[in-house]
Amino acid sequence: KHTLDSDEEETDDEEYNVLDDNDIEGEEEGVAGMDGETKLTPFNMKEEMEEGHFDREGHYVWNKNKEITDNWLDNIDWVKVQQSKSSEGTSRIRTLGEDSSDSEDEGSSEKFDLLATYREILALMQPRETVKKTLQRLGKGSKISSAERWRRKKAGIKDEAAEVVTRLTQLTNDILTRTGNMNIYEESYEFIDKKVRKADPVPETEDDALDMFADDIDSTEKKQIAPEAPPEEPEDDNAVKWEFKWKPEDTELQGPFPTEQMLKWSEEGYFKSGVLVRKVGEDENFYT
Repeated sequence: KHTLDSDEEETDDEEYNVLDDNDIEGEEEGVAGMDGETKLTPFNMKEEMEEGHFDREGHYVWNKNKEITDNWLDNIDWVKVQQSKSSEGTSRIRTLGEDSSDSEDEGSSEKFDLLATYREILALMQPRETVKKTLQRLGKGSKISSAERWRRKKAGIKDEAAEVVTRLTQLTNDILTRTGNMNIYEESYEFIDKKVRKADPVPETEDDALDMFADDIDSTEKKQIAPEAPPEEPEDDNAVKWEFKWKPEDTELQGPFPTEQMLKWSEEGYFKSGVLVRKVGEDENFYT
């Protein structure tokens, strides 16, 4: 059973077991310098002693108040999260498709651009991934041992994989704290892509698409796709529609979608990773 006395005794034991700095042999004084393009660092344990200490057996012990935790947890400002939840409905951030002109915002140091943040997140994701799965995928490439992290730090080598994870974490945290969106980690690539395209539509053209959808587009339908055309007429129930799946083994089908929508996605590169398509109502094999 731990008591205040036992905790104090344990602390005293830990302090008593700390190796004195003067007992470390071979240390060099001075600061880092450059020899041409090579960075020279004097051998000493100053940086290491700031983050921990050696016991008398020579084992390195990290300071308890500096234990390593997950990057995404470190970067979340939970105070801001609570403030954001309590002030929901009264916050004056810029949302998708809206420009804030309130005088109170003019005094803020920086306006939050939700659309730009989503765009940057989308660039780091892959189709059918959620933000959480993207962090897990990128995190696998950034996991290194403490010894390797220390070696790279000494050599001045940047950990690019860790920087990407940190950046994605920051972007996600910005949305979480600025908008109070607690579901950001579960939002998928397709959901975010649709949200971005809806807020910032890409102008469509009348250029003929040389793919399997082009045969089903007549001149009237092409005019409807043009930006200056009037609103489209209600969909014809007899119009050709399509369904697709991403991989041959997938059992879940996406659709049905009209030819115009499939053509638009094809032009925008939505199917650049490959897709299997067939007409709705036909049991024929899928096209690639």
